[in-house]
Amino acid sequence: MSINMGSATEISSRRSIRYSDQTWRQLDKHFQALTFNPPLAELRRVSGKHNIIFLHIGKCAGESIIRAMAQSFGTRISCFEYHTFDANQVIRDLLLSEHILPSSKKLAFVIATRNPVKRWFSSFNWDLHDLVLSKGRAPTDGFRRFPKASDLAEGIAAGDSEALNFARTNHMGMGLSWYLPLDLVPRLSRHRFYEIRQEHADQDFARFIDDFSAFTGTATRLKISHWLRHRRLRAQLPRTKDQYKNAYLRGTFASPSDCDPHTLSKLREFLERDYAVNAALRQLAIRQQTARVAWLPL
Repeated sequence: MSINMGSATEISSRRSIRYSDQTWRQLDKHFQALTFNPPLAELRRVSGKHNIIFLHIGKCAGESIIRAMAQSFGTRISCFEYHTFDANQVIRDLLLSEHILPSSKKLAFVIATRNPVKRWFSSFNWDLHDLVLSKGRAPTDGFRRFPKASDLAEGIAAGDSEALNFARTNHMGMGLSWYLPLDLVPRLSRHRFYEIRQEHADQDFARFIDDFSAFTGTATRLKISHWLRHRRLRAQLPRTKDQYKNAYLRGTFASPSDCDPHTLSKLREFLERDYAVNAALRQLAIRQQTARVAWLPL
């Protein structure tokens, strides 16, 4: 599932879209589905069923995970996707509401994560491609002054105000802590939680499918479905969007290896909130995995 955000991503993460303003849903058919940044009333309606809450952090293999979940579960289990726009507000309201999410035993949170520096570079490169180069548009002021991610990283390291502001826009500014601030992480402990790290995506996704299908009672049907379709049960995640760079000259996009150690250190400081949430989620994932293994029947 490829979503063309178009001008929708050209927003500042510091200027969140108002929860009441839903005009962005008209930008794409996918955004109109009640499973995308769903109204709280929709979650209340299905609260008695097995559901997946998926936090789709940009540039963390999110589309691959969504496609693989659809292939695995079909329409038997609903997946609610939270991505850009007002996702941060809806997630906060959702996790703080005792009436909509009363420690549901049938609910699972799935969050895609990635090393924050690598995610940030990937976000810059994708936005440069998606918002400028692929559209044949003239670069905006930010991309004109900082044509590569490495240039912007150097500006951040130097404390340049324009660099700091630009680095908080578009997908760059919508890192893990934008979706899930550190104060909300403890709220996840009331529910089943799965972290799918981009660096270990196939392994983490297979673990999630094994555990959640067993928990929901869909494991046998899942095995039969894969057998009928001649699929391996542990098929790798499909890859989406990872070929766009092939259409450009070498050197168009930068990576962390193009920066010196000082610049990368300053960039990590700039992304410290993402690192803090990442660490907290890893600890929670390990605790839950350990607890589930401890309760397995002998």
